[in-house]
Amino acid sequence: MNELLQWGLVSLVLAWSLLQLVRKLLPGTSRAWQGLLADTATRRGWARFGRWLQPAGGGAGCDSGCGSGCDSCGDSGSPSDAPATPVQWRPAARPEKTGR
Repeated sequence: MNELLQWGLVSLVLAWSLLQLVRKLLPGTSRAWQGLLADTATRRGWARFGRWLQPAGGGAGCDSGCGSGCDSCGDSGSPSDAPATPVQWRPAARPEKTGR
């Protein structure tokens, strides 16, 4: 295989992996970058490409970025509504001694 072709293929795979990482770990930033790229494409006369790049509308649904897929991220109450429960530490269980 040609060395230039091999480096190009590895670069494409690395770029795709990095894109997927950013989309998974930083969904808000990813949507902002995608929207900026779509607006730039539309302003330069590539309206169809810009519409295709436009990110889907956000919300508290499965696409909100929380990862649970429960569709209730927007409706949940704030953590301050729940009563505070202190952490109770228990001593570690000691192994039983065998009689010798």
